[in-house]
Parts: sequence; C-alpha cells; structure tokens
Amino acid sequence: MKNYNCFSYKQMKYLLENGQIPVHCMAHSETKKTFWVFTQNESLSLLLEKWTQNKINL
Repeated sequence: MKNYNCFSYKQMKYLLENGQIPVHCMAHSETKKTFWVFTQNESLSLLLEKWTQNKINL
C-alpha cells in the first residue's frame, strides 16, 4: 500500500475534517518538522485533487 506524507498543518486539518485518519505522525529526520502519514486510497486522492484546485480558498 502507498502512503501520502502531508507536511501542511492546514491540509492535515482539511483531510481530518473530511474523514481521513493519519496512520502516523512523525518528525522529519532532517528538518524536525512534523508531518502526517495517510494511507493512499481513492477517497484521499479525490480530496487531494480538490485541495489542489481550491487551496487558495481553504
């Protein structure tokens, strides 16, 4: 199974609000910034497309 690494807090909140649950929350080994790992699925793909199309408004 593929994973999607999310490095944006706003995007992570958007995904949570739309029913996606991260499988891990980690700190990047070099930057130490937090990121969230989501399991790639059709629903996540559609949400990411919508995010890309509307990110200015979100």
